[in-house]
Amino acid sequence: MAFIGLADDWTAIYWNPAGITQLEGKGFGLVLYNMNDFSKDNDSVSNLDLPATERQAQQYIKRGEVFNRIYPSEPLRFEREWITMPFFQPSMGGYFNWKGFNFGASLYTPLGNWLAWDDTVLDPKNNARIDASYYALFLMPILNFSVAKKITSNLSLGTGLNILISNIRYDIDKDYFSSTQPELNYAYDFEQEGRGIGLEGVFGLLWRVRPWLSIGAVYRTGDSLEIEGDAFVRHTALGINESSNYTQRLPIPATWGIGIALKPFKKLTITFDWQRSDWTTMKWDFNYNIAVEKMKMLKDMNVDLDWRPTNRYRVGMEWKFNDSWTFRSGYFQDRGAYPSDDIAGFTTTPYDNEWGVSWGIGFKKGPWQFDARFEWLQGDRGRERYGVEHYCPTFEYALTRAF
Repeated sequence: MAFIGLADDWTAIYWNPAGITQLEGKGFGLVLYNMNDFSKDNDSVSNLDLPATERQAQQYIKRGEVFNRIYPSEPLRFEREWITMPFFQPSMGGYFNWKGFNFGASLYTPLGNWLAWDDTVLDPKNNARIDASYYALFLMPILNFSVAKKITSNLSLGTGLNILISNIRYDIDKDYFSSTQPELNYAYDFEQEGRGIGLEGVFGLLWRVRPWLSIGAVYRTGDSLEIEGDAFVRHTALGINESSNYTQRLPIPATWGIGIALKPFKKLTITFDWQRSDWTTMKWDFNYNIAVEKMKMLKDMNVDLDWRPTNRYRVGMEWKFNDSWTFRSGYFQDRGAYPSDDIAGFTTTPYDNEWGVSWGIGFKKGPWQFDARFEWLQGDRGRERYGVEHYCPTFEYALTRAF
C-alpha cells in the first residue's frame, strides 16, 4: 500500500515514474480493483424547505441538498439509511527500455464513484406517497505516458503526462402523489451529463541512499477541468421546465508525496508513504448558456466549498518467502476534505475519516507474476448528528508478464 519509495513494478507509472528505471526489458500488467461499499447515513437524505436567501442557497450547495419540500406537511427527511455500491476499477499498463531511457504507458481510474439511492415516504397529513431517487456517477480514467532515466547509479528521475478524462452524470427524481387530493400532485426531475478532458504533469524522483534504503518523491500538478454537457430540470409545482448546455470548471488538486523503503533483511521490505492533496481550490463553478434572467433553477454559480488539504499516511510490509511466493500487508489512514460535520452525506461523500488494512499474496512462475489482495476500508464522520459511516471490503487481482 505504500509504494512511492519502492516503485519496483509497472505500477510505478502511477506511484512514482522514476521507479520504472528499475525494470529491465519490457512488460505489461493488468489489475482489477473491486470495491463493495456499504454506506450508512443516519440522517438519510434531506427534504428541506426551499432556500429563502442566497446564503441559504450556497449552504444547500455545500451540503449537497437535492430535494426540497413544497408543502409544510412533507417530512424533512427520507428514511432509507443504508446503500450498497459495488464498483470496479480496471487498470493496465506496460513499459520498455530504449537507448538508455525507460518508457511507460498506462490507463487507470484512481478517481471514480457512483451512487444509486431511492426511497418512499408518506405525507402524514394526507397519506400522500412521496417517491424519490438519486443517481450520481463520476468517473475519471487517466491515460498516462511516462519517461524516466537514471542520472547516476543511485538516482533516477521520471516525468509523465496524465490525460484526465472525466464523465459526470446526475439523475434526480421526486414525485408527490395523493389519491384523495390530486390537485396537490407534482413531479420534479433533474438530469445532467457532461464530459471533459484535462492535462496534468507528473514528476518523480527515486534515490537509492544505501542498498537497504531508498527514498522517493512525486508531484502531480493538478488541473482545472473544463466539462461541457447538457442539463434539464422540470418542476410541475413551480412551473419550471428548463434545459441548457453548460460549462463546468472542476478543479483537480495538486498532490505531492514522499516515500521511504527499508530492507532490514534480504527478504523483508518495509515502506512508509505520506501524501498531501490541496483541495482548497475545490468549488462548484457552472455557467449555463442561456440568459440568466430566463432561468429559475439552472443558474450560474461560483461557490467556494471551503474544503481543506488532506493528508494520507501508508505503511506496508513485504516478505519474500522464496523465489515464487511473496506475502504482503499494509495499513493506511486518510483525512477527508470536508470542513464540518454537517456536509458529509449520501449526496456529498458517505465518509470522511478513513482507514484500511490489507493482506496480499504474490506468486511468480517464469515471466508471469500473479498477485491478489484483500483490503478492508472503513470511514465515518459526525456520528452524533449526521452519522455517516461506511464499510468496504475490497478485492484486487493483478497479472504481470515480463519479456
